[in-house]
Amino acid sequence: MASQRVGDGGKILIVEDEESVADVMEMYIETEFDNELVFAKSGNEAIEILKKDHDIVLVLSDYTMEDGNGRVLYRFLKESSLDPAFVLVCAEDNIDPADMPEFMELFENRNELPFLTKPFNKEELVKIVSDFLKTKIELLSESYSPISADRFLIFKEMPVQAFMKMTGLGKYLPVFNKGAEVHKEDFKKYLDKGIQYLFIKKEEYEEFIKVSNENLGLKLGVEASDSEEKKSKLEEQVFLQFHSIEGIHRALRDLGIKETTIELADRFYKTILTNLKKSPKMASILGKLVTKKNYLYQLGILTSYLSVAILEKTELNNNDNSERLVTASICQDISLDNTELAKIVDIESQNFKDLPFDTKEQVLTHPIRSAQLLVDQGVFSSETANIIREHHERPDGTGFPRNLDSSNLGELSCIFIIAHHFSHRLLTEPLSADTLGSINSELKEKFSQGNFEKPYEGFVQSFKS
Repeated sequence: MASQRVGDGGKILIVEDEESVADVMEMYIETEFDNELVFAKSGNEAIEILKKDHDIVLVLSDYTMEDGNGRVLYRFLKESSLDPAFVLVCAEDNIDPADMPEFMELFENRNELPFLTKPFNKEELVKIVSDFLKTKIELLSESYSPISADRFLIFKEMPVQAFMKMTGLGKYLPVFNKGAEVHKEDFKKYLDKGIQYLFIKKEEYEEFIKVSNENLGLKLGVEASDSEEKKSKLEEQVFLQFHSIEGIHRALRDLGIKETTIELADRFYKTILTNLKKSPKMASILGKLVTKKNYLYQLGILTSYLSVAILEKTELNNNDNSERLVTASICQDISLDNTELAKIVDIESQNFKDLPFDTKEQVLTHPIRSAQLLVDQGVFSSETANIIREHHERPDGTGFPRNLDSSNLGELSCIFIIAHHFSHRLLTEPLSADTLGSINSELKEKFSQGNFEKPYEGFVQSFKS
């Protein structure tokens, strides 16, 4: 068997009335692909198979056959709800494009659309099968949007139908119907298997994000209220905050600013303040904030709590600055959805040096691009954008994107940089007393002078009663 496997798990239907040709196709395909093969000797026989077997992802069909030729089969597929990829296989001199309007598109776009002439060799057959299986997978992927599997737990009933992606194929199987009651144990089965994402149809994506963000905002509003009966455990609030950041990212990046997005960000901010009032000592809640589920969203949560906690120990403490820091925490990496790239905080590290040039540019410019995305929305403060723009700068000027040192950084940016550095290390290293001690030593050495002096003192105080 060849090493390359494309589309494993889906079936390929070979429609060919010449047994010798069908045998050759079978031999060629089996040496390169793991797909199950199904055979028919006519178009009408193939139609009956397709009506019963919906796992067929590719049809290789001869044109000239008794009891239904390739044109009959192709017309059936075009008129049905079935959507396997279709490859016409025939002797070119046996057909006249003028007599086959259904196939006109195949002749007009020979280099792009499925068409194979006899006699063919192995390389030709393998290439066209590989190309169209890949195309099928890509088209399917474009039709669905990934959603964190546990995101659905915020609902009592499924707002949309949810699908699971079949590994190696790109086939999407329905697993939860719209309107079905949401049970935590049902989703836990998928999470326990390492399935992080379920999928929804692309056309339902915008409405799902809107409804989801509204739901999260309402739940966070309850959690931020003064009613003790309505307050849940901190872990449950962090769960809501985690998915709030995901929802805000998706909305701002994919849909633009919406009223529900602003409301959700406001609820997120108020919940942070409420929880810090209840537990003003960071050490008492730190462990509950770290779940290490998704680095980007976890970073947003940790940086939010810690930057506000530091701010409260400084002379800059007020509601406007708190909100700026929280918004910056949520949106710091909004233009960089690659987790591994987001983890690169040191341009002298080998991880950065090993990147291709254009990927290095992505890393180096993402603070500016993230800040600009907020500016373009027209509703966020310039101070917030500036914090995001500077969140990877360092006291000695070795940061990026502008190599600013402590003398060129404002105190709000300094607060955020300390919170970001602490949060990053906590999420990328084991949570232990040794880790905390190491981080504190590093912060004291690098972040305790110049414009960082007061923010660092605030950081130390935030861990004291």
